[in-house]
Amino acid sequence: MSIFKSTILGFALISSIATNFAQADEWQTTLGLSLGSLNMDKASWSGEDNFGAIALNLDLTKQAWPFGLSASIFSAGDEKKIGSTKTENVVGGLQLGIKKSIPTFCDELEPFVSGGVYYAVAQKSIKTGDTTRKESDNDVSYFASTGALWHLSSHVNIGIEFRYTEVDVNIFNEDLDGGGLFSAISLSYSL
Repeated sequence: MSIFKSTILGFALISSIATNFAQADEWQTTLGLSLGSLNMDKASWSGEDNFGAIALNLDLTKQAWPFGLSASIFSAGDEKKIGSTKTENVVGGLQLGIKKSIPTFCDELEPFVSGGVYYAVAQKSIKTGDTTRKESDNDVSYFASTGALWHLSSHVNIGIEFRYTEVDVNIFNEDLDGGGLFSAISLSYSL
């Protein structure tokens, strides 16, 4: 199963679970989409250090808790064609952690910090003519993020986020950096 199909299937599963949590009065569930870029610490993917990236986010907060639970399905990649050779690079995975909202003087503004565990999978595919070589590797690491949400209404939010990950993989006997700084804008809906 491809990383993209796994991402969609995982988000559908998380969304169905989140709907059940949202029905309890004490829980607040927020589903979101973040679009941006992953700027890696070093240019190790065929000389590239910047991938387009997307994250599907789920936050569960209980009013009595000092922090919320955070889950994110993350994917970043690029595609390059030189002559008859096409190279596809993908990094993605599941991020699970905690999230703390920071109170401010403005009810519409919600700064936050979060962090946790990141299970990452990286894959490189090289196609030359009719021959395709594909290899993948995985890593368990961490993520740390900060950002802010602006509440447009009681349900709709827009925001910015900066999320750092550390991922080291070995593909085709080459050590590659699959982590870095994910900078994104987000749109989310609170149930």
